[in-house]
Amino acid sequence: EGGVLGAVWELCTASGQGCEVQTGKIPVHPSTTAASEVYGIDPLRLIASGSMILATDRPDSLIDELAKEGIACTAIGTVEPGDCRIQHPDGTSELLSPPAADELYKTTPTSYY
Repeated sequence: EGGVLGAVWELCTASGQGCEVQTGKIPVHPSTTAASEVYGIDPLRLIASGSMILATDRPDSLIDELAKEGIACTAIGTVEPGDCRIQHPDGTSELLSPPAADELYKTTPTSYY
């Protein structure tokens, strides 16, 4: 739960580090983007089953080796001392907040007819 951003926050908290995440570099499938817009949810905080967050000091090498195995991998930011921050494509930034309930719960009806 908490999506890609939740996983980044957990990785950094567990390692005692901060980060800068470039949200514009995080790949989101077009159908996920479309559904997120319809339901008013954040695709970067939506459950990301099948995704893995890795930290390495050699991102280019890791990306190349995974590509040889047909595994898509993207560098989305850096781990660094300090706070965890999100950098948006429009140039704005904010602190990365801890993961809350998954975005899917926002769309769950509270009553049935």
